Amino acid sequence: MKKELKDAADAVEEASNSRALVIAARAGFAVSGVLHVLTGSVAIQLASGKAGQADQGGAVAQLAGQPAGLLLLCTGFAACVALALWQTGNAVFAYGQLEAKKKVGTNLSASGKGVVVAVIARTLAA
Repeated sequence: MKKELKDAADAVEEASNSRALVIAARAGFAVSGVLHVLTGSVAIQLASGKAGQADQGGAVAQLAGQPAGLLLLCTGFAACVALALWQTGNAVFAYGQLEAKKKVGTNLSASGKGVVVAVIARTLAA
């Protein structure tokens, strides 16, 4: 039974390091950056007197109003889900070579990033 679990864990670790998931995760980083820029843009518009909401919801609403907004939101959602899965895979399977103290901090960091990106994905899906 222990060998089967190790084999399954190795397969999941290999999948979390696959080229396709890594590329999709990088797209998730880009989506996160674009969402932050859009949020800043909405904040600047609010400061100059326009109506809106200066948070991720306002940025998503602005994006949804664009001609290809739905496609962009769906693509962004998929990229953020991939990034969240990649971060979770790192938290669970990576960093085995580190000393225990560093490993805990690195795992917690990757877990936190995974949760944050999952929240961003949820925002894009709303």
